[in-house]
Amino acid sequence: MLPQWHLLVGAIFSLLLWPIFGFGSFVIFAASFLVDFDHYLFYVKRTKNCSPFKSYYFMKKLAKNKRKERYLFVFHTMEIWLLLIAASFYSRFVFLIFIGVILHMLFDFIFSNSNKRVFSLIAFLNHRMRKKQNI
Repeated sequence: MLPQWHLLVGAIFSLLLWPIFGFGSFVIFAASFLVDFDHYLFYVKRTKNCSPFKSYYFMKKLAKNKRKERYLFVFHTMEIWLLLIAASFYSRFVFLIFIGVILHMLFDFIFSNSNKRVFSLIAFLNHRMRKKQNI
């Protein structure tokens, strides 16, 4: 899902959640699109270029790529979700971040080409090790 759509959906849901969370809705809103920062990190690591604008077009092109290569975006993994869930028991702020991340992921699952993504760091590392061993 493109960033502008995450911004729009995040804004709408944050407004709907305002009666429940008040100013905490701003945290939910920010988390609902800032979780994609890992896409930028992926771009910088892959290209050694720090331009956010070039990153945007690179990721759009990557999404249309027909290769079967799978990509790891670390903030989109189950391990991060589990860390956020655990920390949510101790911090309301982290709980609000978790809500924003889940909102983001829900719309990624519905509207994105998620078959190219790896949703577990452990599964990704296992896949890489098997690939290197030609299993």
